[in-house]
Amino acid sequence: MPVDNLGKQLRIVRERLGLSLRDVALRSIEIATIRGSDRYQISASWLARIESNPEHEIGAHPLIAVLALYQITLEELLAVDGPADMEEDTRALPRNEKETTLLTQGAAEVTARRLLPDDSHTNIPPENTEMLRYGAAKRNGRFLRVVIGQQRNYLYPIVPSGSIALIDTHRRSLAVRGDVEIEIERPMFLLELRDGRYICCWCEIVDRDESRAIILPHPTGRWRAIQIHLKKDASIRGQIVAVRIPVVREGG
Repeated sequence: MPVDNLGKQLRIVRERLGLSLRDVALRSIEIATIRGSDRYQISASWLARIESNPEHEIGAHPLIAVLALYQITLEELLAVDGPADMEEDTRALPRNEKETTLLTQGAAEVTARRLLPDDSHTNIPPENTEMLRYGAAKRNGRFLRVVIGQQRNYLYPIVPSGSIALIDTHRRSLAVRGDVEIEIERPMFLLELRDGRYICCWCEIVDRDESRAIILPHPTGRWRAIQIHLKKDASIRGQIVAVRIPVVREGG
């Protein structure tokens, strides 16, 4: 398919993600392996030509690979606009970190709008915590996203139902009970129960062989602490590393 502005948009997204041409080339090997075809593999020189020369055409297989790597849909890619290196936006931001910046245009505003859509406060929380699938999310990727449900929200009121949590599946090590004294420093985790349900909670090891753990609720929450067997009752899917919290809901 003709590139037109697609090459420029690919470069904008790649640089916003902090990826080099070589990074994309190396990561495309995984996509090619998963899909069982070398046609999904991308070279750094090929991507450089696509990004810089509007006369080049991009095939379906490389495009699918790039979209999967960037975790973006074609529609989202076509809507991308703004400076590729974000230098213009960086210069516009205040140097004093204590200042609040109103984002009205540019790459930073586009990123913020994607993270916080205008209807972020209108969605009704699901009954149970649910896994989210965004765009062309890469299979077996490092990060997962869940929307926290109303039932068994052990993080309430710190993290209310309806919040979206980002899970790092490479972080699964639990602290030993009593090692973390300050509540705000206690890591939060996503657990998958034996029946397939998900819960977000604080969780700590309670025995030396690390077979049992305790699920901890917030002291002012409605749920009670319970002990679980890590192999029989639940598995640790990963640690919560970021959360988008709705502060006010429509009609509230």
